[in-house]
Amino acid sequence: MLVIFLITLLSSCTSSHIWGMDRATLMQAITRRDFSFLEPVSSRQYPNILKLGNGYCYILGLSLLEAGNTELARSFFSAGFTHDVPPYNLLCLEELSRIGTAEQRYAALEAWQQLAESSFGTLYTDGFFLPPDLADDSIGTARGEILLALGKYTEFPDGIADWYAERQLSEGMTRLFPEILQLSSAEAGTALSKYGVDVPVFDRTTRARIDLGKRQYQASWAVFRELLENRSAYLFTRFVLSDACKAALYGGTAVDADFLRSLSDSLPAQTLASGSDGTARFLLSFYSARILHKNRSAGTGDLADVLYGEAISRAESEKDYDTAVWYLLDYLQTDRSAFLQAVGVYAPLWHDASWYSDVLDAFIVRGVQLRDWKSLGMLKLALSGRADPSTEARLSYLCARTGGGGVFEGKKSDRDFYMEAFEGDHDSLYYRFLSANELGMPIGSYAPGNREHVVEASGAVSTPAADAGDDTAADTDDAGDLFTEDFLAAFVEAGLYRQLYSVLARCKTVSPERAIRLSEALAHAGQHELALRTAVLGLRRSDGPVTDALLKQVYPRPWLDAVSASATHFGLGEDVVYALLRSESFFRPDVVSSAGAIGLSQLMPATAGDIARKLKTTGYDLNDPGTNITFGVYYLAELAGRLDGNMLEALFSYNAGITRVRSWKKTFGNVYPDLFLESVPYSETREYGRKVLAAAAVYGYLYYQKSAEQTVREIFR
Repeated sequence: MLVIFLITLLSSCTSSHIWGMDRATLMQAITRRDFSFLEPVSSRQYPNILKLGNGYCYILGLSLLEAGNTELARSFFSAGFTHDVPPYNLLCLEELSRIGTAEQRYAALEAWQQLAESSFGTLYTDGFFLPPDLADDSIGTARGEILLALGKYTEFPDGIADWYAERQLSEGMTRLFPEILQLSSAEAGTALSKYGVDVPVFDRTTRARIDLGKRQYQASWAVFRELLENRSAYLFTRFVLSDACKAALYGGTAVDADFLRSLSDSLPAQTLASGSDGTARFLLSFYSARILHKNRSAGTGDLADVLYGEAISRAESEKDYDTAVWYLLDYLQTDRSAFLQAVGVYAPLWHDASWYSDVLDAFIVRGVQLRDWKSLGMLKLALSGRADPSTEARLSYLCARTGGGGVFEGKKSDRDFYMEAFEGDHDSLYYRFLSANELGMPIGSYAPGNREHVVEASGAVSTPAADAGDDTAADTDDAGDLFTEDFLAAFVEAGLYRQLYSVLARCKTVSPERAIRLSEALAHAGQHELALRTAVLGLRRSDGPVTDALLKQVYPRPWLDAVSASATHFGLGEDVVYALLRSESFFRPDVVSSAGAIGLSQLMPATAGDIARKLKTTGYDLNDPGTNITFGVYYLAELAGRLDGNMLEALFSYNAGITRVRSWKKTFGNVYPDLFLESVPYSETREYGRKVLAAAAVYGYLYYQKSAEQTVREIFR
C-alpha cells in the first residue's frame, strides 16, 4: 500500500524538465547531496524549482544546509520567500533569520516581524505553532543580539540597560556584554542613560547575573546584596530582582530572608511610580519563604508557610499564583493534615492543574507507603475534580482499591470509582486497563456499538469510527492540514526525516490518515522512531476517533524477526518485549541516554559486557538492533528468573536495579503488585511500570489476541 501511495503521489507531480533534468533525476541528486547540477544555473533561475510544487525551494535549501552549503541554501530560501506562497515562504523566511551574516539575519527578522503582524500572521495563530526562537520574547532577544553585534547601540528604544533588564540573560547577551562596556562615554550616555541607570550599576548587576548563571552563587549574592541595600531601581525590575533573589536562595543564609522581607517596606520611588511594586513585593515574599523552606532543618522554617501565603496574596499573574501555591504544598508535605487543608483552600482557585501533578504525586506515594488510605480519600474529596485528569484517574482507582479509607462510605461504591477511572477523559491507559480488569469488562465494551478497542487522541475510549477500509491509500490533502501531500513526501524522498517531523510537530492539526501515510513512509525508510512520533501526532492533533490502522503505527513491530527469535529463545512474550523497547528508546537504535545507556533496550556498557560474557559473545555492537534486542531480552528474562518470575519486579529492576527493588520490596512490598507500584520511591520507575504495562496491553490486543485482563495477570502475577 505504501508503494502504491508513493507511486501515485510522485506520478501526480509535474513532469516538466528543470535545468535539463526530469523530476526523478533531480530528486535523486538532491538525495545524494550531489548539487553539481546547480553549477551552470544562475540565481535568477532558482525559483524554477517551484515548477515541482510549492515548498521545493525550502526542500532544496534544507538539503543544501545539511550538506554544509549555507550560502547557496540562503539563496534558495530567499527565492522561496520571494516567489513561493504562504506558508512555504514563511518557512523560508524563518530559516533566513537563523543563518548568514548578522546583517542578513537582522533583515530577515525585520521582514518576519512585519509579516507576522500582517494577515500572514494568522497562519501562526490558526494553524501553525510559532517556532520557539521566534516567539515574542525570543525575537526581541535575537534582534537585540544582532543589533549589539552590528554596533547599533542607539537603536534600543529605552537603552541597552533596559533591554537587558527585561529578559533572562541568553548566551549571546553574556558573550556580547564585554563589548558594550567598551563604549565611549558619549556612546554610553546615549545607549544606557534612557533608563536612568549609570554604567557602573549596569556593569555590576549584569556581572552578578552572569555569575549566577555560572552557579557562582556566593559571589553573585555578595554583589546583589550591596546593590539592593542602595535601593537602585534597576535592581527591582522583574528579571533582575528574580535573579538577585535566586542568588540569595543559593548563595546566602537564613538571615537573608529577613533582609529580603525588609526591602518590601522601602521600595525605590521609581519602582512605586512604575506600578511594578506588586511584582517586586511578590518576589521578595516568595523568595524569603523559599530561603526559610530550604533552611528548615536549622529551625528557621516556621514562618515559611506564612510568607508563602503572603506571596500568594501578592501574586499578580496566574503563573506566580500557581508557583507560590505549589511551593506551599511542597513545604507542607510533612504535615499531611495541613497539606489537605491547603488543597481544600487553594484547589478551587488554582489555574493550571497540571502544574501540581508532581506535588500531589509525592503526597499520594507517601500515603501508599504509610497505608494511610484515609488521606487518599480525603485528598480526592479536597480536590473536587480540580487535579489534572491523570491524577484524578489515579485517585479514583486507588480509592476503589482501598475503599477510600472510609471517606466515601455510603456515598460512592468501589465500582463507581473504577468506572470513573475507566471512563474518564484522561490519557492514562494504565489506570483504564486496570479498572477494566477489576470491572471484568473488555476495553471495547464501553464504546457504543460494542466496537472493539477504539482509543481517542487523549487515550480515552471513543465513540466508534466508520470502518477504516483502505483509507491509507488516499492521496488528497486532508482538511485542516496546511501543507500538500507532495511537499511532505518530498522530505522523505530527500532524506530530510527529522526536518519533516519538525514541520509536522508545529501543525496544530495532523489528520490520522495523513499521519498513517507519513508514518509508513518513514518506517519504510528505516526511521522507526520518527515514524512512531509522527503517528502519535495523528493521535494528539486530531479530535476524531482512530482505527486500529493508526494504533498499529503508534504501537508498531519493527525488527519483528529479531524480537520473535529472542522472545522465544528466552521465554518472554513478544508483547512485553515490544512494550519494553518502545518505552526505553522509542525504537531509535542509536540513542544514548544522559546516563550512558545505549540503543533500543538502553543497556549500560557494563551491563552489556556482563551479558556478553554470559552469552559468550565477543566483538558486539550495541547500536546493532539485533544484538541490542538479544541482550535486552536476555537481561529482562534473567531478572525475572532471579525474582521468581515476577515480571513487574523484573521491569522495575531493569529500570532501577535489582538491589533497589529488593530493598523497596522489603520496606513497602507486603501489598498487592499494583499498590507496590504506587509505593515505589522513584517517580521515573513508577511511570516506567505504568508505561510498559499499558503498552504491553495494547500490543497484546493488536497482535496477540490478548485481553487487558490477560496482560495484567501476566505482569502482576
